[in-house]
Amino acid sequence: MASTAFQALIEEVYVYKFGEGAIGSASPKNSINIAAQVLEINMFESIFSPVIRAEITVNDAIGLFANFPLTGEEIIKISYKTEKAGDQREELMIIESVQNIAIADDSRSMIYIINAISLEAWANARRTVQRAYQGDITDAVKSIFNEYIEKPIKQVLPSFKTKPFFSFPSVEQQKIVVIPAHKPFAAINMLSKIITPRSNEAFSYMFYQNKNGYHFKSLQDMFGKNRTYAARRAAKKNGYKYISDEVEESERMSNDNRIVTNITYNRRHSTLDKISGGYFQNRLFEINMAQKSYFVTETKPDEVINIENNKLNTTKYLAITPIDDGEEASNRTNYVINNQKENDLSYPVSERRERWGKDIIAHLALSQIDITVTIPGDPKLDVGELFYMEVAKIQGFNINDEDELISGFFLITEKRDTINQKGEFATSLRIQKDSYNSSVNFDSKYNPDAATDSFIGT
Repeated sequence: MASTAFQALIEEVYVYKFGEGAIGSASPKNSINIAAQVLEINMFESIFSPVIRAEITVNDAIGLFANFPLTGEEIIKISYKTEKAGDQREELMIIESVQNIAIADDSRSMIYIINAISLEAWANARRTVQRAYQGDITDAVKSIFNEYIEKPIKQVLPSFKTKPFFSFPSVEQQKIVVIPAHKPFAAINMLSKIITPRSNEAFSYMFYQNKNGYHFKSLQDMFGKNRTYAARRAAKKNGYKYISDEVEESERMSNDNRIVTNITYNRRHSTLDKISGGYFQNRLFEINMAQKSYFVTETKPDEVINIENNKLNTTKYLAITPIDDGEEASNRTNYVINNQKENDLSYPVSERRERWGKDIIAHLALSQIDITVTIPGDPKLDVGELFYMEVAKIQGFNINDEDELISGFFLITEKRDTINQKGEFATSLRIQKDSYNSSVNFDSKYNPDAATDSFIGT
């Protein structure tokens, strides 16, 4: 059977006193390398967060709290490399907290966890954005990041290099936007909710960070078939298979280390949440006081693109769940009051119309199939990318078939890389999908009158 673990090396875990000396020019007065004291490092990334987090488990027998002293104000530089992939990673972070401090019985050492977070979080916590921006929304995002995140850090650490930006959307509108005293990352998140892209297929925008840089990107750009041909080919070519420890070694399961060693279903369906949340049907009811008119926009799942071709619900259920009883009746209705008088008096314009309903449906659908998998450490996988996995049917019958519903493409929404002092390296992924690889519109396959081996029909 293929190996289930890659090796990695924790090279440096430098602790620097904040603002004292240049990062990288280590001095005993302002820094210390605690790599020898580190038992394990967990690195966390998520498409739902603009920062990267780390948990560093430390076995401290040198009295860092008393002798350095460790005050919680320090910057941490984490450096490690993987043996097989040849990937080297370096992250500059700030201590967020120190927790779970356990003192040894002889009082000569202690074990604790240092919670670290991207250095940009320090700048984000210091100030709020209170100003108006006019023009392209993406220009406003760049301006906020440069003025409120990058510039303050460089004033303290001139050698600091922020990560690049990727995946800015093409927008069609010029706007005047007022940011009402939001933290910088919250301000960027606010802008992501009001952007109107040129393509009506992209509507669920996320602002997040992975090891490569910052991304301002829609869910649809991450997994839409019309937008991810190359990514789909690469993901399927490097696809993973779920196996158990009881599977005997075979050529079929040999997968060049691309095996899933553990799988946990965090969630599989929550239909009532989908109904009340507006997945099956929602209506945006716009009332324009200046024009003395209103406009109703209804959205249903067929208007939203998915990862796979088949919805998670049967055709019959999709048809009977929506309400058809007047303009203001639906599974979920949202009212918007607009006092802006537009040129077209019969068309009260709101930027929400183009995306509110679709965005609701997209997020609810993606939350339905939520899985955590563990694989041999893979530094090349990133959040926001596609992941392909084949899963066997979980059943006690003498049939080892692939589960055609759940197998296929997933979106990587969260990632955890774990490296320990022994050099063992594992990756845990939170993967989600909003649709099935094949249709659920089929009759039950159970055959209770048959023998055990043929209890499941074909």
